[in-house]
Amino acid sequence: MEEESNRLLAKGSTDPSTISWWRAIAAGFVSGGKQDRNGRLSEILRELNNLKLRRDHELPSIVALLHFHQSAENIDHQEVQILMGEAKVEVEKASEASILLAAEFHMYAGLQGEVERGAQERFELSRSLLRRVHAASIQYCSNLSSYSLYI
Repeated sequence: MEEESNRLLAKGSTDPSTISWWRAIAAGFVSGGKQDRNGRLSEILRELNNLKLRRDHELPSIVALLHFHQSAENIDHQEVQILMGEAKVEVEKASEASILLAAEFHMYAGLQGEVERGAQERFELSRSLLRRVHAASIQYCSNLSSYSLYI
């Protein structure tokens, strides 16, 4: 996935933020939360921190940062607490695209860590986020159909 992301970025894809996000996610799973001699995990965390400032990438970047910080060999508990606070705020104002990308991450993380403790919790969180996106989509379609009656 990382190689394909680099290829798409080199081609000048229309949404480099999403491709960069997936590239960081792929590299994070490959690293397994371990810092290699090249500082790969630090690089991944820096990239995700930069991406959380981008529209529609706030929540998924925070969720991924939490995952990789919590699975690191040396957990930065202070950073985890800060990210948990940010996640609580962001989940209330996140866009549908942001929620969907976060849910995709949870699903992918659950698949990657089936034997890992907590995989079921991540799966349940993914389901609740997907339900929220679904409900918002239904409401949006309902509003559109109501609006078309007035035209």
